[in-house]
Amino acid sequence: MWLAHEHPVTGYTWNNIPWKSCITQGQGIRVFCRAYQLTDDRIFLDSARRMLLPFLSSVQEDGLLSIDDRGRPFYEEYPVAGHVYHVLNGAMSSMLGVNDLIRIDKYPLAMEVFEKGIAGLSDEVLSLYDAGYTTYYDRRPRQRITPACIYYTPAHVRYLRLLFRITGRERFSGWAERWESYTLSQLCRLKCVLAIARYRLKKSPQYIADFLSVVTCPAVAKRDSRDAGRTVRPVAA
Repeated sequence: MWLAHEHPVTGYTWNNIPWKSCITQGQGIRVFCRAYQLTDDRIFLDSARRMLLPFLSSVQEDGLLSIDDRGRPFYEEYPVAGHVYHVLNGAMSSMLGVNDLIRIDKYPLAMEVFEKGIAGLSDEVLSLYDAGYTTYYDRRPRQRITPACIYYTPAHVRYLRLLFRITGRERFSGWAERWESYTLSQLCRLKCVLAIARYRLKKSPQYIADFLSVVTCPAVAKRDSRDAGRTVRPVAA
């Protein structure tokens, strides 16, 4: 089972509609876990387990798992075949949902998914998101990567601290402290704002082209005429 997004994200999901995401799969798992705890109805527990399945398949197989050229696993927020993004907050957020299932169920498959995701967040990988004054939102091979806006660096810090509490692995605490120092420095914040402004300015032609491709996409027009108010729907695996 997976949750299908029916609204494209300019520059990330292109015209791949519907599309899944590790972040919404993790959130869906958390919802089903809460429902199971409140009702003791195993249908919710079974649903949470089924929502793990996309984590086991590669992006090329319509799943969420990507493997980089050094064999490192990563769960994708925007799993589009042929496009690699490695969005950090999405991968970390999804691990919190999987951990909720482990806490209430000790399901072996959940533990496998969680450990693979944690292994993919090694010191080496996290260092690739460090700009020296802010964090990077994503990590695109052979492409200019996106500097995190003022919101996302604190979000990265929060997720790292939660992962440290869950796993006890010191690397998460160390990176959290380093990145929090960027948010407390006026100089770092200024550099961040300037970097984002430069990035947005250089990308503006692409943003315009992507926007036009979205609004003229037949799939979007068909979706909007069918169900303008719905953005996410469950799809059976």
